[in-house]
Amino acid sequence: MNKTPVAALPIGSSPEWKVAKLSHIIDFKNKKINNRTRLVAMPEAPLGGYPKGNFFGNYMGYRQSKGRQEFANCYNNAVDLKGPEVKALAALSRRTKASHDIKIPIFS
Repeated sequence: MNKTPVAALPIGSSPEWKVAKLSHIIDFKNKKINNRTRLVAMPEAPLGGYPKGNFFGNYMGYRQSKGRQEFANCYNNAVDLKGPEVKALAALSRRTKASHDIKIPIFS
């Protein structure tokens, strides 16, 4: 039976947003991912995602101004699929010879 080494990076999203998070992901190349790993899964949306527990000031029947600002911050940190973050992840995949499964929310 063939075995394929995989790695999971459950690093989540955070208010550090995409630039700091991208650096964090790339740092794992040196710290956690050995060159034999062929698949790296990131089960949450670390780039362009929203922090856990954030409901953007909304709950049934209500909307708060604070939530609008939280959503605007999230929207402004969204990842462009043809932008520098995706290019950096592609370069990381080439260097490590590993595929990266990463979730990226799309705001349109």
